[in-house]
Amino acid sequence: MDLALYAPGLGYYSAGSRKLGGGGDFITAPEVSPLFGACVARQCAEIQVIRGGIDPGVGAGSGRLAVDVLTRLESLDRLPQQYVILDVSADLRDRQRQLLADRVPHLLPRLEWVDAPPASFDGVIIANEVLDALPVSRFRCRGPACEELGVSVLNGAFAWSARPAGPALERTCARLAAAAGGWEGDYVSEYCRVCHPGRARSCRA
Repeated sequence: MDLALYAPGLGYYSAGSRKLGGGGDFITAPEVSPLFGACVARQCAEIQVIRGGIDPGVGAGSGRLAVDVLTRLESLDRLPQQYVILDVSADLRDRQRQLLADRVPHLLPRLEWVDAPPASFDGVIIANEVLDALPVSRFRCRGPACEELGVSVLNGAFAWSARPAGPALERTCARLAAAAGGWEGDYVSEYCRVCHPGRARSCRA
């Protein structure tokens, strides 16, 4: 999934073609109207002291949300000292830089692009439609045995295919099972090692 989304030159978010907006594959709220970003900015402005901001947790899309949030915060006299954008796609970073340079060039000194969240900061984290872009491993536990679920072709159609879990996934499953006091029947969930090493968000199948 990580390769499918972010492999340089080949991944969905790294291949260079347009993804967002009317001419792309999908449209998110910031692409429709600046009102969404203005509303987000007003919510942020309710915090008395804003010293930093991260937009969004993984990927800032086209940069429209950052433009709209910063523009509104400036009008409210609540601009953060620093606005940090976390994005792993070099292609999208270039597009964000270009849009922000075109729309709010005087705010560029406040902007920074990073590969990981700061260890600590005062401010606001903005994450819009992020979870669907996180690479995860899907797994199934049957008693003490844990399998990783991948995709294969069966009778000409895509289908789930199980394979033995790797060491990191086995450790995660063991921790989850211990915390839950064991599971009855099959237990299916997803594990995001990039964002939450050793953790998993859970759903029972």
